[in-house]
Amino acid sequence: MVLFEFLKHTYEHPWRDVSLASWKKYPNPARPDVLSVDILKRDFDPETGVLRTRRLLTMRMNLPIWLEKIAGDNVSRTYFLEDAVIDPRNNTMTLVGKNISFKNLIEVEETCIYTPHKDNNNWTFFEQNAKVTAFPWGVARKIEEFFCNSFNKNAVKGREIMEEAIARVTQEYETNMKHVDELTTKLKQEADQLGNKIKQQAEELSSKIKREADAGLAAISLSTSKEDKQVKSMEDVD
Repeated sequence: MVLFEFLKHTYEHPWRDVSLASWKKYPNPARPDVLSVDILKRDFDPETGVLRTRRLLTMRMNLPIWLEKIAGDNVSRTYFLEDAVIDPRNNTMTLVGKNISFKNLIEVEETCIYTPHKDNNNWTFFEQNAKVTAFPWGVARKIEEFFCNSFNKNAVKGREIMEEAIARVTQEYETNMKHVDELTTKLKQEADQLGNKIKQQAEELSSKIKREADAGLAAISLSTSKEDKQVKSMEDVD
């Protein structure tokens, strides 16, 4: 038996901000069940600009008693693998997550796709879908419905967390740009000061060379004048 859930949402923020914020969602107090997110693999293609990653999500499952009895005692931690493909040139990001715990009980596959909104390039269109397949005979449909309901509830929280993450990303960007502007202004001032100092030194050196040149010419002129007088004096004696 299989159940599907399909959700769509529009973030009124550019794809760049949303895609970056997706990496800053967790940890978050609104989702205490997400214990950790660890990057296992990262591959970047410099020719296409595409980044591929694999992350391990460690979660604490909050299962009803009837499902705990089916799953067994070891339900405190469950693990999901998430493969992501980020293409900044075409502005697409696709995340595919699958559970690696309790696969004999249930299989959950979640896909998230982020693209620019077709009606507004400054917005981001988000598609999210889940495929839930349970195996225990007699209660499979009940298990699938439980996980689909959880998927919908977590999707609402996920959008709220995303908005918070986008706000942080925007604030960080504005702060960084402010620092860049301040640094640029400082460097420009230092460059202007250095330029003025070099100009002043060049003018002083030019004046010094001119004075020395004038003094040299004056000395040569004086020496020439003395020689001329000596020659004239000798001519008068003759």
